Amino acid sequence: MSDHDEWHYHIKIAFQQLVKAVGIGSLEAAGAISGVAPQTIHKYCTISPDTDGLPPLRVVMALEAACGRPIVTAVMARRTGHQLIDTGEAAAQQCMTEAHAKLSRVHGELQSAYLVAQADGSLSANEIKQVTGLYSQIATILQDIQGAAASRLHVIEGGRRAS
Repeated sequence: MSDHDEWHYHIKIAFQQLVKAVGIGSLEAAGAISGVAPQTIHKYCTISPDTDGLPPLRVVMALEAACGRPIVTAVMARRTGHQLIDTGEAAAQQCMTEAHAKLSRVHGELQSAYLVAQADGSLSANEIKQVTGLYSQIATILQDIQGAAASRLHVIEGGRRAS
């Protein structure tokens, strides 16, 4: 099996799984969701030398959004040596918790380094470099926390999330 045939096969198999994940009357449901005829969905699912067509990204994206799982996208990511991560609520919470723990640790290191440096009443060039390096780490961590918090913010109108 050539390299082209192998990735083509994996995409077709993933698309079959995606269509099944959409639910009852899979071909018809997938067609209705994606705006593509069920016969065309069937063609995208068929693995044979006579059917070379892969589903367009808009079809894949519509079906993945409908079933809530990036089935084809995950296969494409793995094919290029990447991995998808969940950026949902749980992942954002974990990211913020880890960043807060890291902030606390680096802040403790900063306090310790500063107090040790001040013990003799003056700061050497190396001590200044160490302390400013820790301040820079704190600034970076705070930016990470802001980014994680921003990803969790939603506009609220009249007690409900705005669309």
